Amino acid sequence: MNGTAKLYQFLIAVLVLSTMFLIAQTAMSSYFDSSSSTYPYLIAEGSNGPDDIGPLECKTRILGGHYFGDFQSEYCRMRQVTPYPIDRPSSYWPGFYVISGLLVLFPSSVSAFRVVMLLAFVFGTYVMRSHFVRKDLAKLAPLLIFTFFPFWFAIDRGNYGWIFGSLLVSLATTKSARSQRYWIIAVAISLKFPLAVFGLLFFADGSWKARFKELSKFFGIFVFLNFLFPVLQWSGAQYWPKTVLRVQGLMPGESSIGVTSGDFDLYTRSDIHALLTSFQRFSFIGEFKLIAFKAILLGIIALVIFLSIRKLSEHENRNWGLVELSIVSGCLSVLLSPFSFSYGLMALLVPLVLLLSPQGDAVRFRNTYLMLLAVSSVPNAIPLRSMSELLFHPIEGSMKADFPDLGNFLIPVSLITMLLLVAYSAVLSYLSTKETQHNPVVANVDQPQ
Repeated sequence: MNGTAKLYQFLIAVLVLSTMFLIAQTAMSSYFDSSSSTYPYLIAEGSNGPDDIGPLECKTRILGGHYFGDFQSEYCRMRQVTPYPIDRPSSYWPGFYVISGLLVLFPSSVSAFRVVMLLAFVFGTYVMRSHFVRKDLAKLAPLLIFTFFPFWFAIDRGNYGWIFGSLLVSLATTKSARSQRYWIIAVAISLKFPLAVFGLLFFADGSWKARFKELSKFFGIFVFLNFLFPVLQWSGAQYWPKTVLRVQGLMPGESSIGVTSGDFDLYTRSDIHALLTSFQRFSFIGEFKLIAFKAILLGIIALVIFLSIRKLSEHENRNWGLVELSIVSGCLSVLLSPFSFSYGLMALLVPLVLLLSPQGDAVRFRNTYLMLLAVSSVPNAIPLRSMSELLFHPIEGSMKADFPDLGNFLIPVSLITMLLLVAYSAVLSYLSTKETQHNPVVANVDQPQ
């Protein structure tokens, strides 16, 4: 029952942490007179709906006064001649619209949204169950998707690209789908390009010849979805080369066709940059206190690593493979992605499922990874402005409007800690393999072979 116990422990931890954050948010809003009392991590759009679609009369309230803005925008684009209109260009790769093209068959965004969300729940349940062979775990596994906050946030935005993209990558890591991994990951990356880091999974196993063959088939499917099919399908395809240049950042964002280069600006829009700029927002507390604050965060990272390494003696000879690669891919996808927000944390579902599945039994620091994933994926957009005003009494006007929340620190620190542990585990695996090669096992001639 060890696997079941691990799964129960994770689910309980997630629910307890979520409750704590919700209580903290309510307390700060009620007692500290916080201006951020609208639960920004639960409702992520205003009442006026999306304003980046054309024609604008396409938009409809899907549920009550809620537009599920990302879904509404892309549904309206797909009903036009091309999803790359001159006045309101899309920030998605063409493969996204190729894969989602059947949505235009639905007469309204309401019916299309209902079908997509139903598929998300059904497909999510199927993927979760695919990772667990025992019946007791298979029955419990769907609770993973139902307690995973980024999944609900993605639904709140209607951002099904993150949902299906991450679920497809997770499916590609199952043993039954391993031979189909090339096209599954190609479709996933077409739906959400920040998932491209999961291309590292192609290097998880097999000979170099097999990896090259798998990568070649992957690129073939990816090129077809994002380059060849759009040229044949859309009347505005003569502008497609400009879109490619803008995606690569070789053309300025003012150009009127396709994806703006700013959408792929990792330097100014990544979570790493958000962490660094968050420190700058605390400059009003003084240089000494700011240095102490940074030292505390570094101390937390060092403490987690130290406590994890202390329990390592029994795991020294464990291999380094698919699960660790998924952790690296998930962390980098969030840390480097300019599209992360809360639904970008869907990328962390892949290593989470692998760690809870039988494949995670042979992974060093498994419990630490699960703890850090739980901390990263619960609601964490708790505003720090009111607490900072209460503790530091800043001079009026010294606090900038875009003051960071808890997640700006919590998520990057957790993911960086995971990457450091994975790197340490890789070194141990390399040294263990090298030692085994230099000290081969010698059979005892006195024992029967």
